[in-house]
Amino acid sequence: MVAALLFGGLLGTVSTSVVGAMQPGPAPYSLRIIAPVAGTIAPQHVVFTVCGVRGDGTTTPATDPQHYLVPFIDGRQTPAVDVYQLSLTLAIGPHDVRFVLVNPSNQAYNPTASVDERVIVSAAAPESGPHAC
Repeated sequence: MVAALLFGGLLGTVSTSVVGAMQPGPAPYSLRIIAPVAGTIAPQHVVFTVCGVRGDGTTTPATDPQHYLVPFIDGRQTPAVDVYQLSLTLAIGPHDVRFVLVNPSNQAYNPTASVDERVIVSAAAPESGPHAC
């Protein structure tokens, strides 16, 4: 009986550890796209700046050794990046862009920290560089 209780306790501890490793808790901040500004026309070589927004409203770069971004362009996932200023070349026209914050194991936080923006790309738009958070 004691062995069964010990085994049950061990199994509960192991399963909690495995579930905890599979599903990170809440993200340390929400995400905001600082550039390009929503509603503006962007050049074909778009430099996105994605910042983390802490609970007190201050911003920080969205990536660091513990936090990466997974970009989605028009619903298609691209590889995770460890930079918060990301240059993408997009075709002329409208594009739906999404960034999701993940941990080093490429696991999204729960609840998911993400940001979406619709970008209109034009060959006539002036080039712009990265922005600070």
